[in-house]
Amino acid sequence: MLLVQPQPDQTDLSAVLSAVCKDLSGDLVFLIDSSGSIYPQDYEKMKDFMKFVISRSFIGRNEVHVGVLQFSSSPQPEFDLRSFFSKEEMLQAIDGMQQLGGGTLTGDALTAVSQYFDSALGGRPHLQQRLVVVTDGQAQDEVRGPAEALREKGVKIYAIGVGANMTQLEIMAGQDKSKVFFVDNFAALEGLYKNISKELCYSTKPGKDEHLTPGEVVFGFLQEIDGFYGFAVCEKQQADLVFLVDQSGSIQTGDYDLMKNFTTELVKSFSIGQKLVRVGLAQFSSSFQHEFYLNQFSEDTEVSEHILDMIQTGGGTNIGLALKSIREYFETSRGSRRSEGISQNLVLITDGESQDDVEDPADDLRALGIEIFAIGIGDVHDLELLQITGTPQRLFTVQNFGSLENIKQKVVDTICKSKPSGDPSCEFKKALNAFSLKRAAWDRRVTPAFLGRRASP
Repeated sequence: MLLVQPQPDQTDLSAVLSAVCKDLSGDLVFLIDSSGSIYPQDYEKMKDFMKFVISRSFIGRNEVHVGVLQFSSSPQPEFDLRSFFSKEEMLQAIDGMQQLGGGTLTGDALTAVSQYFDSALGGRPHLQQRLVVVTDGQAQDEVRGPAEALREKGVKIYAIGVGANMTQLEIMAGQDKSKVFFVDNFAALEGLYKNISKELCYSTKPGKDEHLTPGEVVFGFLQEIDGFYGFAVCEKQQADLVFLVDQSGSIQTGDYDLMKNFTTELVKSFSIGQKLVRVGLAQFSSSFQHEFYLNQFSEDTEVSEHILDMIQTGGGTNIGLALKSIREYFETSRGSRRSEGISQNLVLITDGESQDDVEDPADDLRALGIEIFAIGIGDVHDLELLQITGTPQRLFTVQNFGSLENIKQKVVDTICKSKPSGDPSCEFKKALNAFSLKRAAWDRRVTPAFLGRRASP
């Protein structure tokens, strides 16, 4: 059973919690109980919890800084706020943590962790500073004084108890029950992910809500919508994401640049890293052009820089050839984690009708468990794109390149929520039967023999 204290008198942001968001800078420190009363498998669940929250944050020198200290009979620093500036390094450091064993001197640990928030150890007192305490028992020393000293420094304390003393949790949080979380066992931490992340990220635009201090900064995935910030969780925290981008001669130079910018914005909407979301990309026209495999980059900035530097070569539109060639990207040697059961995703972006057959190569990809998403711009061939995706739920169309920004969030949400289909041929037949051809600009005649090719007038 999960017991979460309600948040009093806060604006309902349920309508915007599906938004993928931009992040604001601040300091976040985890204080983790490592005493002997915790089973080794439960200790690993605490590490997973920290990794989950970190994967939801935008980590960087000018963004969110994270530190970790664990404690038992004595405190043990793991890394402070100046140690790492990438998610990859932080996750590796957490993976390497070893349980201490011993007693539960939480008060001593609170005193020790206070220095993490000082400038000497990378703290930024002018920004929001938050401490997340996770403990499984009753402290064997006094916690009120050390907790008050932290709050006097401006540190907000969030107390998570696993069968712990509720009174002590509330004392640590300064009697603010919205910052107290209680679960019966460590397995229930998984259900706490969204709640603690939502609380860490929950805010309105500075100056627009009487319950928040103007200029307050928050952690997590935030996007402003109608003056509010909302928090969202992408179900695919680990995924392989490959882009297949049209560079044919029918695309104007300015439109090609818009498409590259759109692709980088999609990339930034995910948590990029070799243990998180990996990204690969290729271009196509009459021929296939390799750009980078899934195991080449670990940061979204590296991915974006490469995409923005790409040059358009022009030519025809052989999508079928591109689909055959892109299959290599989903091999283990190219960084794919398909054999590990990690979600496999292909995003096709094109502005025209293919000059070769697409059905068989698309079926082959989906048979491997690869989810294909197609974005068509302009006078594209809807039924052909449906052959590629196998379902209308993964098919997006816009009238021009300038409208791509309007579907970005829908594309991200769909990728996050999508699951692999069953038998590709069966799925396509179902989709074909359900598909409604309502595009006003479509003047083609569709017959059972049409199957993705232009009918004769």
